[in-house]
This record gives sequence, C-alpha cells and structure tokens, in this order.
Amino acid sequence: EWRRWLLAIVLAWVASSVILYFASGMRRYLGERGLVAVTRLMGMVLTTIAVQMVLDGWRVAFARH
Repeated sequence: EWRRWLLAIVLAWVASSVILYFASGMRRYLGERGLVAVTRLMGMVLTTIAVQMVLDGWRVAFARH
C-alpha cells in the first residue's frame, strides 16, 4: 500500500516540476487571452472536483444513518 502512495507522490511531484519548468514558455505561447481561458477552465475543473468530493462525503455520511 505504501508503494502506491509513494508512486502517487512522486508522479505528482514530477508533473508539477514539468509544468513549472515549461510555464514561461507556455505563457509566451498562449498569450494573455489563452492564459485567461486556461485559468477559467482549470477553475471549472477544480470546482467540479470539489463538488464531487462534497457529494461523495454526503453519500457516505448519510448512508450510515
């Protein structure tokens, strides 16, 4: 079990490092409007994940009672 956690942490670290490494190049490539679009899209993705987590929590909490 701990190996899965370690792999997940390492993969997240590598992905973050790659994204940060190429961030300045992506900024030049996307431009201001592209960055705004990507920021909004990522905000929507994050909101979707948050709502799903809340719904999953409610489902677990109310399934016991």
